[in-house]
Amino acid sequence: MHFLTNTMATQELVEYIKRQLSHGHNVTTIREHLLKHNYAETIADEALHKAAEEFGATIKHSRIPFKKITYAFIALFVMVGIGFGIFQMFGTEDLAGAASDAEPSIVIETHIPQDKPAEILPVIEEQPKEIIEEELPPEESVEGSTAEQTTAVESETTATVECMSNDQCTSAYVCYQNTCEIDNDRDLLSDAEELFYGTDLHSQDTDSDGYFDSIEIDKLTNPLDATSPGYTTCSKIEDCAENQACSQAGICITCSDNDGENYKRKGTTYGIHYVSGKTLFTQDACTDNGKLLEFYCTSDYYLYYKEINCEQELGTGYYCSSGKCMK
Repeated sequence: MHFLTNTMATQELVEYIKRQLSHGHNVTTIREHLLKHNYAETIADEALHKAAEEFGATIKHSRIPFKKITYAFIALFVMVGIGFGIFQMFGTEDLAGAASDAEPSIVIETHIPQDKPAEILPVIEEQPKEIIEEELPPEESVEGSTAEQTTAVESETTATVECMSNDQCTSAYVCYQNTCEIDNDRDLLSDAEELFYGTDLHSQDTDSDGYFDSIEIDKLTNPLDATSPGYTTCSKIEDCAENQACSQAGICITCSDNDGENYKRKGTTYGIHYVSGKTLFTQDACTDNGKLLEFYCTSDYYLYYKEINCEQELGTGYYCSSGKCMK
């Protein structure tokens, strides 16, 4: 979806990698995950080195320097050839003078074997574990966003931005005490609020009960207690109520969207993602190519999204800004 907005690794990306290392993921798997999400190799490698230094891990390079090996053996071959030529020029001349009266010597062509390169053994690493899905740092917006990582196009400046509602803040920020504050996990609770309530800054559902932190706080339930407000377990959708779907974690969840498919309003949607089966709490957002990511609930109560061209859908002069189509 987005092109990289930074040319160097951020501390948030370093912290993200350190968390993956703490979960037992190896460096190669993490690097492939970052490149898959269109992080530049230079940024990914810089962040990996910083994270490894701080975490105390060792980065294993799995790439084989084939060109260097090739150049080394070419150089070796040239040196052997030059040595053989010098031997022929000086050594054979002396021999010829000493044996001028002797019978012509029989020259036996000798093949000087070129050293065979040592067999290159593959780098053996443990089987990569699946990366634990979580939001990548908001500063590193990348092209090709999916519904599970709704990254913002618009970047927030360091200056304080006053607000009256979340719609006045860019993605990854929410309006808290009339100021746009950072919201790392995009659950509509600022990091400052998360610290106040004791919830996880990097988890939309701290107690994993299927109710997102901000919803539990709004409904006065405990976001740190999985039994509050309680939930229905399931193994298939038939185990849930008529308006619910069954998540990958085995919890019945109702999909909710406060703007339907209203392209002129920045809506908030939460539910079970149609493809991954994971719970997701997200807001409509703009992509770097000017399209609107409109999230909505499907007819079978799952969450999904589509990309909207505002001008094509609503007419000349419309464009995407702050998660909605404007004119």
